[in-house]
Amino acid sequence: STTFYVWIRSNCGSSVFSDWTSIAVNFTTPCDPPTITGTTPGSVCGQGSATLAATSSEGIVRWYAANTGGGSLGTGATFATPNINTTTSYWAEAAVVGATQTSGKAAPATAATTSTTNNWGIVFNTTAPVEVQSVSVYSTTAGTINIKVTNAALTELYSTGNIAVAAGGTTTPNIIPINFPVPAGSGYRILVKATSGVSLIRDNSAVTFPYNGTDGVLNVTSSEWGGTTTASYYYFYDVKYSAVCASARTEVVATVTTAPALTLSTNTTSICPGATSTAVTVATGAADYDTYVWSPSTGVTGDAVNGWVFNPTVTTTYTLTASQSSG
Repeated sequence: STTFYVWIRSNCGSSVFSDWTSIAVNFTTPCDPPTITGTTPGSVCGQGSATLAATSSEGIVRWYAANTGGGSLGTGATFATPNINTTTSYWAEAAVVGATQTSGKAAPATAATTSTTNNWGIVFNTTAPVEVQSVSVYSTTAGTINIKVTNAALTELYSTGNIAVAAGGTTTPNIIPINFPVPAGSGYRILVKATSGVSLIRDNSAVTFPYNGTDGVLNVTSSEWGGTTTASYYYFYDVKYSAVCASARTEVVATVTTAPALTLSTNTTSICPGATSTAVTVATGAADYDTYVWSPSTGVTGDAVNGWVFNPTVTTTYTLTASQSSG
């Protein structure tokens, strides 16, 4: 992962040469990625979180929900899945992450004005794979913002979901985490997907595109406003990123095994207002479980040995979750 720059000079004859002249071109060789050296699948009975593991030859392990694309679900040698009730695949990659770099306009001018328009933002190119770590937005009013990353065709690759934004004017940035990997390419966008309440600050004072990254890898080339413009800078300042050298992703499976059957003596019961139902007991599975939780918990009393009775004030659907504390 080395960047090379090119200079040229002329041979004027008789061992006489012109001065060296820099050419406005450079290239970067591909990095030598680390590898995933081993994985350990996980399992859970019925439903819940499974613990997966992976080791790498170098760097960190990052976890994903797909074999390409998408934001990282977590980092580290182990990963606890969300609660799942079906067998689910996750993917691990080994990655070496470089130092944090900066691109884009650093901050808006004091006299910058506001607007809020969906699908407006900035356009950038990358000469090597990077992880976009964060952007800064400024607003004169508090609210929420949802930010998306798209490719050159404006296909959405990632979005942040709604994130709170404070009112700080042109002096106090809201640093919004992105943490999304972007391959080398051109025409990427960071755009407003949706807002509520905010008045985002744009800038048309001393705007000079391109805004090249401190290592020259991520370069902000223009603003997007239903086309591209270099006259104004829209919304996303101080773009933080780092170069990433990552392996191909390796599948790690979280297996959900079938839980022992659980049935009740009845699934419906009727009562008059103010009355109490007859007892509902465990018909199948009593020997397999030792912990029982009703949701909601109001209007129900009893236990697995004697059964449960119900006296809600209105028609209510109750759900029983059974588990085994000893494994």
